[in-house]
Amino acid sequence: MIINGNFRKGQFNYDTEIGRFQLKKAKVSGTMLKNMDFMLCELSGVMDNCVLINWNVSKARIYNSKLYKGNKIHESYLEKVSANKNNEISKSFIVNTEEIINCNVSESVIKFATPGKDLKVDESTTVVVKEMPLPTKTDAINIDEIRDYSWIKSMNKTRDEGFANEYKNNYR
Repeated sequence: MIINGNFRKGQFNYDTEIGRFQLKKAKVSGTMLKNMDFMLCELSGVMDNCVLINWNVSKARIYNSKLYKGNKIHESYLEKVSANKNNEISKSFIVNTEEIINCNVSESVIKFATPGKDLKVDESTTVVVKEMPLPTKTDAINIDEIRDYSWIKSMNKTRDEGFANEYKNNYR
């Protein structure tokens, strides 16, 4: 982050209880950030498996992360990201596999996400829903009586030899 991400000041911590790095009150741009928690930051770049609280993001790619509260995402790509209420997403592309989007979204595209009860979209947002095929009617087998093994045996035209995979040693 220092060399590639222009990180100059902020609070950096390693939480030993949960085993994650945490960054607070920082500005990082143009780098890959993985498995970290961010609070009160300004970020851009690629983020994977991150937790985001109260930060501003622009022109970023965010994968497999959680947006808790107070985040403002602008002109970004989000994939498999869950967003709680009190977040704002604008001019972004969201591709989720049934992750919940539960915040304000404007001028964006939402594809395959589960809308939460607090999701608010404007007129210029497009929501793409995965269409599931309806179940087709099948012909079931009607059974009027309990049938036992002797009935199944009568269907067989040849002698019943069981599984026919028994090893026979003929050399004795």
